[in-house]
Amino acid sequence: MAPPADSRRRPGPKGGDAAVRDALLQAAAGLLSDQGFAALTQRGVADRAGVTPPMVKYYFQDTRGLLEALLEAGFEPILAILQQAAAAPAVDPRALVRSVAEALCERPWLPILLVHGVFASQELRTLFATRYASRVRALLVQLLGLAQQGGRLRPGLDPALTPLSLVSLLAFPFLARPVVEEVMGLQLDRETAHRLADQITALVLEAPSEA
Repeated sequence: MAPPADSRRRPGPKGGDAAVRDALLQAAAGLLSDQGFAALTQRGVADRAGVTPPMVKYYFQDTRGLLEALLEAGFEPILAILQQAAAAPAVDPRALVRSVAEALCERPWLPILLVHGVFASQELRTLFATRYASRVRALLVQLLGLAQQGGRLRPGLDPALTPLSLVSLLAFPFLARPVVEEVMGLQLDRETAHRLADQITALVLEAPSEA
């Protein structure tokens, strides 16, 4: 299938199909971060990427296809982080939480996408649950179990609830970013993401040190 005939009316991303698709995803992510889910229209994405709206349809078919691609772009790196941690000889809870916080810091639009786009659609909820959420949960249960066995996790933590608590504490500041930044004066950058991760680890996960 060739790109739409009118896709060359104005300059756009160069470098072939992969570059254009990536530019459209970056434009969609930027709209989510800067203006919220309501701004995520095919025309809005195309304008921000410097192409015409038919290009969005060419690469993603429709808005649902764009949301699915954003889900993949958001969660595949997080899954890779968890898989890499699971392959390590030992689990460091602080480093693990920091890595996930960094991934969210680089993708602050992801919680917005979930709440306003994915959870509002039964089909997308099912896709998210089966393709991503179940895998993230399984890996977190595995990693936290290994850390607990190694004495690096607080005793008595419920393995079924701890992943939920961890994800909730990490994701909420990014979902509430405008309020967090305005009221608390915190910029959710990499340094703050590390501070947040360390605070969550100390409060929730880490076993108390022996006197």
